[in-house]
Amino acid sequence: MTVQLFGGIWSPTCASFALHKTLKGRRNAMMEEAKRNFYDDDLLLSTHSEKEAIDYVQQLQRKLKEGGFRLTKWLSNSRAVMASISPTERNTSIRDVNLLGDLPIDRALGMIWDLHNDTLKVRTTTPSKPCTCRGILSIMSSMYDPLSVLSPFTVRAKMIFQEVRRKVSWDKELAPENVAK
Repeated sequence: MTVQLFGGIWSPTCASFALHKTLKGRRNAMMEEAKRNFYDDDLLLSTHSEKEAIDYVQQLQRKLKEGGFRLTKWLSNSRAVMASISPTERNTSIRDVNLLGDLPIDRALGMIWDLHNDTLKVRTTTPSKPCTCRGILSIMSSMYDPLSVLSPFTVRAKMIFQEVRRKVSWDKELAPENVAK
């Protein structure tokens, strides 16, 4: 097969495979670390210094270009790193931003990233579901937390759910003491 359709359910797997194959065999510690920090086709990586980050960007762009990839949508909480990246390669939220002012708020792996303060934030909304075991399981399953930032809360919720689930059937309304408002 020489052509892949973009947008199919297999696309993230194919992109991930091709990225890893492109970086495979590179005896470079930077490339090995980058390989471990790709999530589908997004790279989330921290470095000890701005100089190291700039080196990562340049080396990674060069190596992936050899494999036919062009990394775009770059974001960093460092003005120096962003200044080293061509505006056309930056994320659209920072492409035309004055790098002397506050950096914008964007998203990273489904979470809100305040670049200026370098903080990750989680915004949640509780969907309207019935107060039954089935409804609560649906709400718990809809939480997207790839970095496990919410684990201290979701694990506790799952433990409470397991305890309640033993006593109540799937579609029976929960007792008021088991429902937090």
